[in-house]
Amino acid sequence: MKIIYLGQVLDTENEHELFSNNEFGFKIDIKHTKESGYKVKEDTAYNCTEFHWRYTDIFNPIPSNKVAFESDIHKTGFNREIKTIESVTIELADKLYEKF
Repeated sequence: MKIIYLGQVLDTENEHELFSNNEFGFKIDIKHTKESGYKVKEDTAYNCTEFHWRYTDIFNPIPSNKVAFESDIHKTGFNREIKTIESVTIELADKLYEKF
């Protein structure tokens, strides 16, 4: 597993909450593992405004084994099990995309 955030490799064992600071959010390229079961092995989340790796919540303070991708711009998002992710590359988006 690997997270590359604006050119820096992040520790995948720790929780990360990343929020975009530009008007177009992030462009996040996702590579799934061969064992993931997803038909598409590579996917992209466009205009993603929040990225939550191993997130916690008030009902469960133990870091989860999930990652959340959210877009305030497109008013949508999705979760993935961390074990299905091979790598995530996060860059700043340079435009507004029609789809998330």
